[in-house]
Amino acid sequence: MKKIFILSFLLVAVIANVGAQVVSARAVQTNYSNVDPDDSGPAIGSVTYRVELISTAPILADGIGIVVAFQTANLMATPTSTLTRVGPLAAAVNWFVTADNPIGNNIIGGPLPYGGQPFNRRAVFAFNQQAGIPNCPIPTVWTPFIEVTYWTLGSSIPQGGYITIEPGSTVPQNVVSSDGGFTAYEFESPFLNSPTALGGVLPVQFTKFETKCTNTGTLISWATAQEINSSSFEIERST
Repeated sequence: MKKIFILSFLLVAVIANVGAQVVSARAVQTNYSNVDPDDSGPAIGSVTYRVELISTAPILADGIGIVVAFQTANLMATPTSTLTRVGPLAAAVNWFVTADNPIGNNIIGGPLPYGGQPFNRRAVFAFNQQAGIPNCPIPTVWTPFIEVTYWTLGSSIPQGGYITIEPGSTVPQNVVSSDGGFTAYEFESPFLNSPTALGGVLPVQFTKFETKCTNTGTLISWATAQEINSSSFEIERST
């Protein structure tokens, strides 16, 4: 009876530890062009974004599903797939694309107002490891995994509208699996309601800016969703 009690305690501890681990995803723009890709319309430009992942503790994945919400009024899929695996997913052995749906499916009951923006379409990108041994690491720092190029339709900033990663609690396909599929981590989306602008955007996209009075002066803090070709911040003041 004592051995059974110890074993049960260990199982509970393992389950609790798995449940405490968090895997998150975000989208970051990497390139934009204001040139019509095929010189025949209706697109007037193109944009590339990448999906980055992070985990609170290192894990080895054997399956990855990513769901991106976007706006068809400003963004259209290219005639042929432009999905590119980068980082750990590109280096991993015996991984296959099991779902590549850049055109996407209409969001039933949509559009959904993430961050005040209406999203009417979901694109699904899924990958599966076939060798039987998980070998794709999810690190503890933001790391790129895929890049995708779309064509832009808008004439004003942001020409490609907005995109955001939906959480696994909303879309079950948005998940990373490990341990031969026995362990699943639903992606969290910390920037769900701070969607990424696509197109000729400002170099820095802020998600928070706060000021507070303290005994020693003014305390200023901020957070950004993405930074393109930026190196530092300068704070100016006046009376």
